[in-house]
Amino acid sequence: MTAGMTTRVRRQRRRAACRLALGAAMGLAAALTPGGCAASSAPSAETVSPGARLERARGFVARARALEHDAERLAEKKPAQASARRREAIALYRRAVAEVPDLAEAWNNLGVLLMQEGQFMEAKDAFGIAADVRPGDPRPLVNTGLLYLEREWAEPALQYFSRALERDANNLDALRGATTASERLGIADEITLERIRRALLIESDPAWVEVFERQRLRVENQIKSRASAGR
Repeated sequence: MTAGMTTRVRRQRRRAACRLALGAAMGLAAALTPGGCAASSAPSAETVSPGARLERARGFVARARALEHDAERLAEKKPAQASARRREAIALYRRAVAEVPDLAEAWNNLGVLLMQEGQFMEAKDAFGIAADVRPGDPRPLVNTGLLYLEREWAEPALQYFSRALERDANNLDALRGATTASERLGIADEITLERIRRALLIESDPAWVEVFERQRLRVENQIKSRASAGR
């Protein structure tokens, strides 16, 4: 993205690592605080039913989500405490996927937290599992693209945003990411232009509308220049 991008847009891009909501999918109750469950002796692995495992995983996820909210609240003024909360949440998400290995929401949220903590390889692995477990969901692929953008690797980022758009052509985070990566790579083709035009139809944030309009002009001008040179 050009040097003129506003600070607000950069902040939005970093925050675009979207989390999957467990509440609707799994009927979670209100989030529990880390101390909200009484300790009890766990039955042996052989005697734990799938339902019991799922219920335990739900509890871990609810507690992790509460810690995430705390981390977000503390991030600006108390970053060290926010990081500590994220690390606690990471541990709880790991316990959740140990109980239910195909819990896509937990894998995705785990990846987001790992990325925020700078553990990029582990974050990528978590997003990969989430994408495999839920093959129709574009969000883990978007998050992988954002991870690569964060590392200034535009080419693999564009590949993941493109894969996300194969799952959902109207995913706004993927359209934003693909446009950003294409600009960094100097790509100006009909595919990029179609994505920008699609984004302009659904984008409501004024800062991003400005970005898309600027990129539309860039791509259109380069396409016209190539066409004129080829005559």
